[in-house]
Amino acid sequence: MPRDYTPRVELICEVCGTSVMLPPSIIAQGRRCCSAKCMGISKRRPAAFTCVGCGKTVVTSPSLAVKQRYCSEACQREHKKPRIICEVCGKERRVTPTQLAEGARFCSWWCARKVLNKPRPIVVCEQCGKQCAVPPSRVKQGMRFCSHSCRTIWTLTHDDHARPTSIEVILYKLLDELELVYIPQYAIPAAGTVADAYLPDLNMVLYADGDYWHGLPKTSARDKRQNKKLAELGYRVHRMSEKDLRADPFQAFRVAFE
Repeated sequence: MPRDYTPRVELICEVCGTSVMLPPSIIAQGRRCCSAKCMGISKRRPAAFTCVGCGKTVVTSPSLAVKQRYCSEACQREHKKPRIICEVCGKERRVTPTQLAEGARFCSWWCARKVLNKPRPIVVCEQCGKQCAVPPSRVKQGMRFCSHSCRTIWTLTHDDHARPTSIEVILYKLLDELELVYIPQYAIPAAGTVADAYLPDLNMVLYADGDYWHGLPKTSARDKRQNKKLAELGYRVHRMSEKDLRADPFQAFRVAFE
């Protein structure tokens, strides 16, 4: 059975003017020259574009003429983010063209409120319900909590973070075997922490600490601050390392009563 061939299309080389017949697919890919030699010559030929910032005409290579929009990095910084002078403190600030079109006049909300006298919006903390006045920028950023502690507590007790880790599972299994009453993931906002387990009958909070994370200096210092605050609130605190829990959970728990 005879094959059907797509008729070829004529192309006039933009370098030498030679007429060649090529498949339509090659033309659709942007072919402009008759050969690789002419293609190399076309790429070396200078091309020009107009800077969108200052309007200056710049001569460069064809590839850069297609992509480049500004004549220099300095021109791009100056026109992509123009400067304004704050009406209150006189500080210079770069803004986007959109902010400039919206009438940006101040360097920050703190300067703006001195002139506009606008009340700060109120955000209600999702964890403790406390109301706090914050700058409008924080509201646009999606502020939902009054403090870092409340955000941490909510994160650890909701969504995927509420699922226990492998060493927490070991701790809960031990407490079930000992038939102790406990509350998993017990939030203590006053200390800015979430205990892995709380034993109300003993007024004791338990932590199953991973060896790597809780071995870091910053985390270790935070754990010490939390232990001190929990002791001031009247709690008994016992932290069990991952190594001890995996080796002998009962022995790791019994140390708290020695």
